[in-house]
Amino acid sequence: ATSLAAWWDADAASTISTSSSRLTQWTDRSGNGNTIGDSGATHRFLYGAASWPVNGRGSMQVDSAIEYAFKTGIALGAFSIGLVCKCSAGGYLYQHGASITTGGCYVYSDTTVVAGVDVARSSTIDARHTTSGSAPKDNAACSLLHTYGGTNATHLLQRDGVAYTMANDTNHDPGTGSLTDTFYIGNNASGAAGAAMYVAEVAVWVGVLSAGDQSSWHTYCQTKWGTP
Repeated sequence: ATSLAAWWDADAASTISTSSSRLTQWTDRSGNGNTIGDSGATHRFLYGAASWPVNGRGSMQVDSAIEYAFKTGIALGAFSIGLVCKCSAGGYLYQHGASITTGGCYVYSDTTVVAGVDVARSSTIDARHTTSGSAPKDNAACSLLHTYGGTNATHLLQRDGVAYTMANDTNHDPGTGSLTDTFYIGNNASGAAGAAMYVAEVAVWVGVLSAGDQSSWHTYCQTKWGTP
């Protein structure tokens, strides 16, 4: 079974508070109270563009490598993470946990791999990278879905409903032990390696979505955000 843990929607203007067009609060629409607070003046996303680049709908712009939004106390074991973004330069799209060497997960895109995905539990790390498809940093709006069911074989990444072909950097089964830690959007815990991108929507589920629900996520993104 899966349950929605957190949902941040940049097109829901009533959930967003700003100061000088910079994000200071982003209310969680899941009903679980996982509202994102103020990351500080030098780290805030830009919100309020004259023209929205993701299907004309509201989005957060990460226009500096030191910008991020974060929420403490997100508990994940097995998980599904959906992200709608338009990314023009590599970096961390998100990270859960303070350090991947001790626990957490992330998606990263750079010049040497299409995308790298890592999951760790109690210092056991499963690291994979994509070997096919377009990188998330190709400056096109896309819906990503990162799923993990406790094993290397269940650690997968999709773009617009199509699963990437994956290769292993390490091949381990870290398990589904729950980790409660901070969830960072647009960066990692260092706050210095963010991707240049627009963030439109982020959804975090506990558990792995069924095949039908995974398809529904991408269909929803196509309808709302104009993703392929």
